[in-house]
Amino acid sequence: MASVSLHPFWLHQTRLSNSAVRLSQTVTIVRNLEGLPFSMRATAAQRATVTKLVREALEGLENFKNEWIECPWGAASRPEKDLLETLAGCNQPCDETVVWYHSKNFIHIVANSADHIRFNLTHTDSSLKNIRATLDALEERLGEKLTYAFDPKSGFATSNPHVTGMGLHVQLLLHLPALCFDRQLPKLIEAASEMHLELEPVRVADDKALGHLFVLYNTINLGIDEKSLLTYLENIAEKIVAAELRARKVMIAEHGDFVRDGIGRSLGLLGNCGKLTLEEAMHLFSIIIMAIDEGILPTHKRTLLLRLWRALPYELLGEFCQEDIPSSDEDRVRAAVVKATMAQVLKPSVAKRKVSRAV
Repeated sequence: MASVSLHPFWLHQTRLSNSAVRLSQTVTIVRNLEGLPFSMRATAAQRATVTKLVREALEGLENFKNEWIECPWGAASRPEKDLLETLAGCNQPCDETVVWYHSKNFIHIVANSADHIRFNLTHTDSSLKNIRATLDALEERLGEKLTYAFDPKSGFATSNPHVTGMGLHVQLLLHLPALCFDRQLPKLIEAASEMHLELEPVRVADDKALGHLFVLYNTINLGIDEKSLLTYLENIAEKIVAAELRARKVMIAEHGDFVRDGIGRSLGLLGNCGKLTLEEAMHLFSIIIMAIDEGILPTHKRTLLLRLWRALPYELLGEFCQEDIPSSDEDRVRAAVVKATMAQVLKPSVAKRKVSRAV
């Protein structure tokens, strides 16, 4: 792994959408090879066979050597493993686990995670239908050389019964600060659960969603056709986005002093902190991003702020600033990186005028 830089992988996978609320969408296809046990029950030799077969299939792709980068789990350092687990979704990895990611698109392939093959595509603005079509083309191309485990009655075999059938998992990343403030989320979570969907926080601390970030995803494949599932998820996501945008307008109109105070405190703390915990940083950035999206703060450098917001967890922070960070120094380094970035992005005098005029 020493010869492979993970910086392009991190940069590639941490891009977020220019739209408010719906930050990204991820489609995952899971496949297993016929005649071999699931990775978690396979021998090291059998897992090595899976890796070999997947690599050979990938090498048949046009421009493979120029466009795909291989990251073997067994040769990775601990920080690199943390990064691959977080961004590539390496579930139950082993020494034979390998991640290949495309240097230009938003695709990565994992061999020997919980299942033999995991095709994953994260995009910021494309529709779920288009993302699935892109993955389908890749999965079918590799399927010309690989034999997937498939049953005419139950569909594609997977280690997770929830995705058996289509072997499809869809996940939408949503930013929902106003719904958290308005306490509307419990009803939405309950409604989603009744429809075989889950709406849950990305990270939780003290029973609170860090950064007000949530994922909406499907929990079942069997008995549902693919077109209906994708359409249904899109419709539910649109309703949640609309509810969040309405809640933001109400919050700004009815609680202007609270919003103005929150934005001002966030700017002050992020620009002057000496230490910054993940919990506090995620909360403060959530307020700033919402203020930018609602036109209260200047929108320039929003992409950089979004990327830093994504990089606040320890396993990503080192890749963002390209240095090894001891865990004991995490809060200090996070504060230093945030202060330096905020100095580039927001001039206090401009930010103060924008807040006072817009709220």
